[in-house]
Amino acid sequence: MFAIRKEKTAIFIFWLIYAALSFYFWKERNTYADNSYYLFNMLQKENFSFEHLRFIAAAWQWPTVLAVKLQLPLKAVMLSAVAGVYLWHLLLFIAIRVLSTEKWLSYIFLLFLIATIHDAFYYMQTELLNGCGLVLLLVAVVRNVTISRPLQYGSIALILCLLICTHLFALLIVLMAMGIYFLLQPDKQRFIYVLMTIIALALKMWVVKDGYDNNSMQVFDYRVITLRNLHSSFYAKAFQHYCRLYWPAIAFMWIVWWIHPKKWWVTVAVVAGVAGLYILLVVYLRNGSFPTYIDLYTVTFFTFCWAVVGLLVTSDVMNRHRFMPLLLVMILLQSFVRLFSEDSYTKRVGWLDNSMQQPFSKMYLPLESAPAGFQMDSWSVPYETLLLSSLKGESKTILLTEPKYPVADFLQDSTLFLGAGWRFGDTTTLHPAYFRLAPFRYQPLQP
Repeated sequence: MFAIRKEKTAIFIFWLIYAALSFYFWKERNTYADNSYYLFNMLQKENFSFEHLRFIAAAWQWPTVLAVKLQLPLKAVMLSAVAGVYLWHLLLFIAIRVLSTEKWLSYIFLLFLIATIHDAFYYMQTELLNGCGLVLLLVAVVRNVTISRPLQYGSIALILCLLICTHLFALLIVLMAMGIYFLLQPDKQRFIYVLMTIIALALKMWVVKDGYDNNSMQVFDYRVITLRNLHSSFYAKAFQHYCRLYWPAIAFMWIVWWIHPKKWWVTVAVVAGVAGLYILLVVYLRNGSFPTYIDLYTVTFFTFCWAVVGLLVTSDVMNRHRFMPLLLVMILLQSFVRLFSEDSYTKRVGWLDNSMQQPFSKMYLPLESAPAGFQMDSWSVPYETLLLSSLKGESKTILLTEPKYPVADFLQDSTLFLGAGWRFGDTTTLHPAYFRLAPFRYQPLQP
């Protein structure tokens, strides 16, 4: 009884700290990159913002949409966006606790949530990260030996349907994990798991698609797979950086795998899966990207690792070693400190706020004159600045111009709000309850 009480207290403290961390960075998590674009669309349409048929976003966007329909102040709307993502993760955790006969699987979800995530923590609206939690829920259902077979298959089918509404990569790692689970003990039931996943992946690729995910997968080029790229490419160096950040969680995975009795062919399959996923990411991200995007896809790599641990490791291995709870607590605490100490996103908000002290409502600046941190994720700055300034009651916007998006003619039109480069020319009437952008021409920003 005492052990159960301590466990519940520890879980409560985790979610309390996670809530404090989430809301402490509410500005950074609402205004950075895609987050600002999603929020802008929800404010404009007073409705959900779905991209590429990823309807799962409704699961965490509903508090924001409700707040907008109620015409709550902008700060309240932004706080509701943070709350929506937090509640989604909490719901997944509770579902894993309820549906799992092995409670330690819920601890894996906690590790997934912060121990192998850094920059992606600030990318809160992304369907890939939030959808990866469903992968671990699927693991909990597969490992449940108490529910009836029809109910289990129905639950798996439901989760796979939700995953179809997320990101193609999420289904890909499910298929890899289920394949390894089948190799561990080939039987009819596990074959059905694999077959159901293949059907879901096929539906995602050829039915529930808008071309984005499929076009992304078409960039695969075997000629990129060289020893040099695997070791020294843009993504390879970024991956090494994140491995150094996540070393406590990686060490935990190695310890769990080491003490678990293994079959050699399963070990070979796991190593092949890890290597294959790494190669896919090296090729997919070979042209580089901004850190948050890189970390976002690295999350899929570690989600696969967490899913393998959840599928293959038995509860007696976890319960037999008393150092495991202490190790988990130490990893979670280290992860909270690491996330809290990240200041690059706060500095980004600070630079934007400082730049908007100039007396113009609409400003532009050549990208090469902006700080280095904006070079690869500049497209969202108009939305970021519009949101940040509107919090203070006076809407302003800054556009970072790039040669690939000719903008000279649009800058002279005082009626336009210029957002992402691919939307130049759109006639955008800003929501009057949230944005009061004065109708002036764009003026050069003095750096």
